[in-house]
Amino acid sequence: MAQTILCGLLIDGEHEEPVKGAWLTISDGLIESLSDSKPAGSGDYFDLSRYTVLPGFIDCHDHVCLDPGDEIAQAQEPLAWLAIRGAANVRMIVESGVTTLRNAGEHERIDLSLKKAIDAGMIPGPHLLTAGLWICRTGGAGYWDEKEVDGPWEIRKAIREEVKHGADWIKIMVTGDFTSPNSDATTSDFTREEVFVAVDEAHRLGKKISAHAHGGPGVDYLIEAGVDSIEHGFYLTQSQLHEMAKKGIFLCSTYGIIAAIIAEPTSPDYSREGCIKYIENIPRVLTKAIHENVPIVVGTDGNHGKMAIELEALIKSGYTHSQAIKSLTSQAARFLGLESQTGSIKKGFKADLVIIDGDPLNDIYAIENIKLVMKDGNITFQNILV
Repeated sequence: MAQTILCGLLIDGEHEEPVKGAWLTISDGLIESLSDSKPAGSGDYFDLSRYTVLPGFIDCHDHVCLDPGDEIAQAQEPLAWLAIRGAANVRMIVESGVTTLRNAGEHERIDLSLKKAIDAGMIPGPHLLTAGLWICRTGGAGYWDEKEVDGPWEIRKAIREEVKHGADWIKIMVTGDFTSPNSDATTSDFTREEVFVAVDEAHRLGKKISAHAHGGPGVDYLIEAGVDSIEHGFYLTQSQLHEMAKKGIFLCSTYGIIAAIIAEPTSPDYSREGCIKYIENIPRVLTKAIHENVPIVVGTDGNHGKMAIELEALIKSGYTHSQAIKSLTSQAARFLGLESQTGSIKKGFKADLVIIDGDPLNDIYAIENIKLVMKDGNITFQNILV
């Protein structure tokens, strides 16, 4: 049965200007029509004229079984406990308005099981895209929670294994990070040959590949090889960003997790100290990325569901509020290859909707005032009477 919604302010995820008083019709989980007058024969309708309607949010980088803190200790917890934490987090995430999420790797491929459980209706959660196990060199960044490989053929085999197990994306760790002891964020963990092999194998198997990378020569290898996205990128140079823009390589910005790790009492000293250095540099990199017209999307990276802080970082670095919202909706959908399905409010797209109280074009934190979330036309969270 069709549902009709009277919107207050409608932000469609594509256009700069919002629409006031739009009528939205949903049928069989899809948007059937969008018009400026009540559709004939629609009968009863949901009066949401006090609220703002947006496309469902898209988080392009998270690890749902990990929280801010000591990641090494969390990875040693029983698998059952990690799965329970992940199930709790995906519910909280969809209730925060995220209807599509790319999970960038999980211990023992728990994300694949969570995806099956969500798709089967066993637990609430967003549409989940998964990376299975992310891939690193032996002893590389995050080695305690990954697939360790060395050399071209081990890399090819590891990627084939993730595809066999059902991964939607491939994730490779190319530089050091702040959650690994004695790790350097600008040192390449893989050789140039290994990076090229990884990108080649993923693309040969029809999968996009993202790379954990902050800066240094590893980023140069990735850009030259044609990686699909660079995650984090806290030490990217102007010239690297310029080349990323020329090739259409996305930057997935993950600002909020840094402050979350600094504030978390269980974070190891080396993580906290690294994050203190990073947090000062991220706005400079984002400003350069925006100046170079690098396509940017955002991810919470363990700071689950907190999308407003990611958009605020983009706005402070030069994005308009509307551009920031696009990075969370239509641009994110394009990045994930879902631009014909979600990320915008238009006929034939999934009825993934977020209803908020407030105007995010003036106050980006209004996106946290969630009143109702729809996924495939079904209400997954409701804080109002309709």
